[in-house]
Amino acid sequence: MSYLAKARARLQNSQLVCNDAGLSTVAVLPDVRRAAAYGRISEDDLDRRDGVDDQLARAEAHIDRRGWDLAGTFRDDDISAYSGKSRPGYDALMREVVAGRVDTIVVRHVDRLWRDDLEAAQARKLLRAHRVMVSEYGGMDYPMWTAAGQHFARQMGGSAIFESDQKSERVREAAERRADAGRMNGVCPYGWRREYERTATGRVVESREVVHEPEAEIVREVTRRLLSGDTLHGVTADLNARAIPAPGAGFTFRHKDRAVDNADGSRWSKTSVKKLALRESNAGLRIWHKGETDERLIEGTWPSLVEESDWRRLRAMLTAPERQTNGGMATRPGHRSHLLTWGVGKCGRCGAILRVAPKGGKRSKGPLLMYVCTSNACGLGRKQEPVDELVRDVVVARLSLPDALRAFTPDGSEIEEATERARQARELLAAAGSKLATGEWTIETVDAVTAATRPKQEAAEAEIRRLTHASDHAVLLEAAGPRCRMWWERPQSPSAGRCWRPWG
Repeated sequence: MSYLAKARARLQNSQLVCNDAGLSTVAVLPDVRRAAAYGRISEDDLDRRDGVDDQLARAEAHIDRRGWDLAGTFRDDDISAYSGKSRPGYDALMREVVAGRVDTIVVRHVDRLWRDDLEAAQARKLLRAHRVMVSEYGGMDYPMWTAAGQHFARQMGGSAIFESDQKSERVREAAERRADAGRMNGVCPYGWRREYERTATGRVVESREVVHEPEAEIVREVTRRLLSGDTLHGVTADLNARAIPAPGAGFTFRHKDRAVDNADGSRWSKTSVKKLALRESNAGLRIWHKGETDERLIEGTWPSLVEESDWRRLRAMLTAPERQTNGGMATRPGHRSHLLTWGVGKCGRCGAILRVAPKGGKRSKGPLLMYVCTSNACGLGRKQEPVDELVRDVVVARLSLPDALRAFTPDGSEIEEATERARQARELLAAAGSKLATGEWTIETVDAVTAATRPKQEAAEAEIRRLTHASDHAVLLEAAGPRCRMWWERPQSPSAGRCWRPWG
């Protein structure tokens, strides 16, 4: 847009307003508006045409037509405002408003900004204090420093909340109908393919799952081999050696990355093999959660891949307590070969978690095991054996001190108290939104309660994490003290030939 056209548009924004008192000149908008474009689309939005890119393009065109200056673009992809999840784009936009660099927000509709009563009320208060206007490129302008702007934004926000509540009810009722009918929920899982019946215009009227024989045979093979005594590691290695694609191969995650050594998801892991074997759908069953405690197995309408008796035997075997490795004194062989893997250790240069990889081997008898970072960004590596020895010496020295039990063993009542504090804080914050919506509390009261309660909730949750991550009590009772080194070097079991470690 040319400078002359912008000047003309700004001149048109100073309008003559006729009211009962006569004709007067009112500056409806200041000469220059610093407008930011904001776009958001929910992960479960049915209309994918209104994508974030399209929203931002239309918002920028609206800013240009109005003769405003573009102060930046902000976006949140696949994040529902109603879900309560953090929205980095929205948060950054509000920081620009507070800093005084944005005085107009352009969106598709005001419901792109918020759908939660508490967040909407707090945002309206902030926008009023900073004299910010919200402009819909497909609708109205809301000057948030005026009573009318606040009123209509409040009405539109209430309509959006009502719409979301109705949508949640429809989704829940549809899930209940599918469960009662024994139908699958969600995407078609590995081992089946979904067939659709459509009208002449292409609308789906019915669907059913049929066996995808190549994948189904893999499910049967995994079940058969694990029941016959084969290990998860052995099955996993064999599937990868045969180059059989894992479930979800090629699938693109929206919110997280795959492992650096499995970028396309085609390789199997022990976890993916175990999850595949434990699925109740393999036996033609589905779990229906009707409330927090009511859980039941329902017979499904799809063909099963394995016998229910085999699935139940395999589930009992894979979930047996003796197979778990987080109990400190676990007796399963090889449960913790390297002390700093599985997220325990991090790279000192780039912060990535550590993994163990074989390196070199030309001058030695075989390849050396090295700790390397999973990002492969910095190329650093350290020999695993001396690092583990250092970790052992540090841990043993600390556990040998007289205050080891007091420092590392949390009292059970501490966890209960922290859990109760977190629960009370969450309930109070939820009640604040409800009381604001019903008019029992003002926004000032809600702000004060939120400011006082949120730090308490975060502190309680941090305390819960600290206490629950502590080592096993029984292990420490035996291990802590002057005899700690003896306990560390004690063989794990006659068959394992490994040493005990204070974490599983």
